[in-house]
Amino acid sequence: MKGRDVAGIVILLLVVGIALGWRWLSKPGTEPLTFEEPEAAPEEIISEPAVITVHVAGAVQNPGVYTLREGARALDALQAAGGAHSEADEHAFNLAQPLYDGQRIEIPFKRGEEEGNVNGGNPESSSPLININTASARELEALPNIGPARAVQIVEHREKYGYFTSVEELILVPGIGDKILASLRHLVTIY
Repeated sequence: MKGRDVAGIVILLLVVGIALGWRWLSKPGTEPLTFEEPEAAPEEIISEPAVITVHVAGAVQNPGVYTLREGARALDALQAAGGAHSEADEHAFNLAQPLYDGQRIEIPFKRGEEEGNVNGGNPESSSPLININTASARELEALPNIGPARAVQIVEHREKYGYFTSVEELILVPGIGDKILASLRHLVTIY
């Protein structure tokens, strides 16, 4: 065979091979070969951090309602409100207290000399006033007519509804009526 014949046979075999390959690829149920790009990694789900809304009042630069991250402390709320007023008594309030959604934080003002001594100028009382916004149940038990159960009720009311804004709000605690409130007025404070 001559080179021309060999070349013709090679071309013929190539054409037949291509035709058979095309026929095989076009059979029903046979998918053509394709190159797939690798799947992209799934996007990370970015969740928004949980937040709480609190009301900051009292001796602060900018009283108002603030949104803070969940797990914030009273100090975070004070900073969000622009810091303490120059007349604030920051040490009369627990700045490390964890906050919850809907809570009211009242930063008290310093007590002036015109208000009397540490026990509110009340000569009947020889001990300092008990702060109903910061006292533990054990400390509240020292008050007349407040046993362990009522002390716990005061603390639970404070935790559920926020700090008392006046001593008179003790009347909202179950079991405290006008007579008990009258016996406590000169012994307790909210500052």
